[in-house]
Order: sequence, then C-alpha cells, then structure tokens
Amino acid sequence: MRRWLMMGALVVTATGKAFAVPVGMASHVTGKAEVSSGGATKPLHLLQRLNAGDRVICGPGGAATIVLFGNGNRYQIAAGKSGVVQENNVTGAQALGGLSGPSGRVARALGGSRSGAVMARPAQQQHQAMPLNGPGWMVEGEAHFQWDAIPGAATYLFSLLDQNDNVVWHVRGAETTADYPADLPALSLNRPYVWRLGALGKSGKALPDVRWGIVTFLSKEDADKLNGDVQELQQQVAKDPNDAAQQRLMLAELYRNYGVYEKVLSTLEDQSVANQPGIKEAIDDAYKQVSTYAQALHTAGNNTDDNAGNVGAQ
Repeated sequence: MRRWLMMGALVVTATGKAFAVPVGMASHVTGKAEVSSGGATKPLHLLQRLNAGDRVICGPGGAATIVLFGNGNRYQIAAGKSGVVQENNVTGAQALGGLSGPSGRVARALGGSRSGAVMARPAQQQHQAMPLNGPGWMVEGEAHFQWDAIPGAATYLFSLLDQNDNVVWHVRGAETTADYPADLPALSLNRPYVWRLGALGKSGKALPDVRWGIVTFLSKEDADKLNGDVQELQQQVAKDPNDAAQQRLMLAELYRNYGVYEKVLSTLEDQSVANQPGIKEAIDDAYKQVSTYAQALHTAGNNTDDNAGNVGAQ
C-alpha cells in the first residue's frame, strides 16, 4: 500500500515524487471562466480541483463559486473579475460564507492523501454487476464478484484491469461468481479497476454481450467513514430540497475523494443536477483521466444503438 507524507500544499509519495494537493474546487461555473495555473490558461469546469496560487478569471457574463477544503468557505468571482485561490481564502473574490452541516464537514475532509485521485465511470447503459445492487465499492479482502447470467453462455471470461490497462487477474469458468485469489498481490485501495465480462457459447464462439464497469476497493475504516458521510449528506438533501443540487455536488466530490468513480457519475446524472451549468463538461473531464481501455469501451458504448453492453474487443 502506498503511503503518503503531507507537507503543506504538497504530497510526497514513497517514491519521492511530489505534486500539489488541491485546496479547493469549483462548485458552480457559468459563462466563460478560465483558470491560469503553472503558466497555462484553460477553461474552468464544474468540480475542477484547484491548487493554491491558481488564478480564476471570469469573462463577461461568466461567474464561478469556489469551495475551499480547509475551512469549507465559499467565494464568488463575478463577471469581468479574477481571484487567486489560496489555502484559506480567494483573494479578489466575494466571500459567501461557509457550507454548513454535513456538507461543511465533507468539504473540510476533501483535502489530503486521496485528493490526487482520478475520475472514471462505466458506460451509462452498462449491465450492473459485482456486487449486484452494490454501492460501487468493496471492502479490502472481500473481492467476491458475481453477475447476472449471460443468455447462451457456457463459459465466462472475467478480467480485472488496473489504470495502466494491465490485466491483474483473469479467470474463466462456468459459474456466475469469482473470488480474487488470496495468493495474488493485494489490490490497491482507493483506485479504480476496470472489470470486463465476456462469454463463450457452447460452440466456443464469443457471444456479443460484453459487460464492463468500474470497481474500487476500500479499507474497512474508509468504507465505514464513507457510508456515514453519505448517509448524513443524503439526510441533508431530504431536509432541504431547495439546496439539493449543491448537496449532490458535494456527494459526488465525496465519492471522488475515496475513489468510488461509478458513484461519482451516477450522482452527477441525478435529475437534481442535470441542468446545472457545466455538468456535461464535468463528465467529459472525467473521461480524460480514465484508462485508455475504459475510454475505448465507453466510446464503443456510445456508438452502439441498442445496448452499451455489446461492446469491447474479444
């Protein structure tokens, strides 16, 4: 398991490589808004994480709201204005006050060792599996997979791939379940794995129904903490429907902080945030950080007219 050493606004991994830790994120973006970081200026997108020293620039008709992880405070940058993100404030921006209740606690917990995590998601119409009706993650050491039967299948081909598209485990058999072997290296925590399920018919020919998705493994401590925070946020949404969109965005960011990418996108696709400015861009940004194989599967799924499960190379 990779260990992290926190040093101010940097994370130093066990390999000695350092990178900036985000101190906030864009919780609302409208119109033209850009972020200048490290000498490069790019469009600012919803849920984009920001480092200390990043300058957010809003053009005519544009606006952005920044939530800081250190204190949960929010700052608004108006049209024609700019602001510099700092650890405890955004200079040049208007303070809006902090998030309250569970949202505030979640915001303050979002910085840290998990904040370098990437986002990924399965195709929107993929067949759900592993575990059936599960939360999108599994507890460390409990890698038991199960799936709905594929019509006509005599043999199943199940693979688990890491973010570098390496096949870390492959199994074939007639059962609709599989258990990750205890004698194989432990699976990394808080990182996405792409699972892929194919099948062969009795003739040995590959069937067209190919299923795939994302699974994340968590420590028991992280799983318990995530469950508790999710329940609190969901209760807050129920109590204050008028603020449901903001709470949903915080929920998506909470999932991302733990690396549970399938739930990140299912949360962003909720009707309460469907009309939020920048949602599509936030989803598109996620795919830019997915493994090459997952990107190919998603693209193939979007180009399939009848069923996103019928995708993937054999």
